[in-house]
Amino acid sequence: MLLFLDLVTSGLLREDLPLGSSSQPWALKIAAELSDMEGNRVSAIDVLIKAEGRTVKPMAKKVHGVDERRCEQYGVKQNAVLATLTDLAGKALRVVTYGDFDKRVITSLLINLESQTNTKKGAFVSRWDRAGLEFLNIQDPVCTRECSILKEGDGLDEDQLRWPSLEEACEHLLTTSYEIDKADAWSGLNATKSLFFELLNRGHFEQKAC
Repeated sequence: MLLFLDLVTSGLLREDLPLGSSSQPWALKIAAELSDMEGNRVSAIDVLIKAEGRTVKPMAKKVHGVDERRCEQYGVKQNAVLATLTDLAGKALRVVTYGDFDKRVITSLLINLESQTNTKKGAFVSRWDRAGLEFLNIQDPVCTRECSILKEGDGLDEDQLRWPSLEEACEHLLTTSYEIDKADAWSGLNATKSLFFELLNRGHFEQKAC
């Protein structure tokens, strides 16, 4: 089974802080779809998360427009969603994301939850980042090589490629156009899923039995 994942978050990860710090970003929206290797949906979640006193960085609000008030009013409790997400991950062989950001945010939230609940270190994270579960970042190197977008700037090698955005990857690699809504994690998930199967058809990624 495959688990596709996309998040809308309160900001960017801070490299000066450990994962699990309360100052790291939280997920405002979590979208995840468990599917078979033909792309048929088996189960899915797409939820807004309660703020519970947390804030959204101004730059993040500018990008996606989702604020704390909306999260608190219409969202559900984070811990219940994390439990469902790790349960879905337990049924998958691969978690497919565009970039490694979403995986790291979920890991950070689980570490923080362990600390808040005085749970044994690794008790929740081990259900997520476990042996036998592959986290597949399709952005780099595969989409980077397939899109072949050169970096710009003085002093760069002529063949230096940069990571394509999700929108750029869809534009370069898919015949169907995608308008990705930054406020909608499901929109990003569907684009990631389409890219994965396109790249699979192009001979990337080892086929795994479901």
